[in-house]
Amino acid sequence: MIEPQLDDKYIAIKADAFAGLMQALPQEYRRDVEAAIKSIALPANSFFVLRDGDVFGPAALFGYAHVIQSNLEISRLPDRPTPLTDEEAARLTDLADSITSLALSWQASTKKIPD
Repeated sequence: MIEPQLDDKYIAIKADAFAGLMQALPQEYRRDVEAAIKSIALPANSFFVLRDGDVFGPAALFGYAHVIQSNLEISRLPDRPTPLTDEEAARLTDLADSITSLALSWQASTKKIPD
């Protein structure tokens, strides 16, 4: 069984690796395993995978963190129709900081054009 780390909310498996795992299963289990995976898998158009070796990865992460930080600043302006709670603002601040730290660490990775 896969034991997720505390910061693991999602896992990603490349399609060819998944196909290889399915082929390794005995035939009688494949249909049940495939049905179970399909019942919990997110549709491919509901997420985007960005890898640390991607030449554009750090910039994308910095941009995302900046959008979060900008929205936090805007949410603090007077007369906002839907202000953030203190808990939401703290969570978003932590998220932006985590994304910025990840972007900084990705800058040292080998870069390649995305496949």
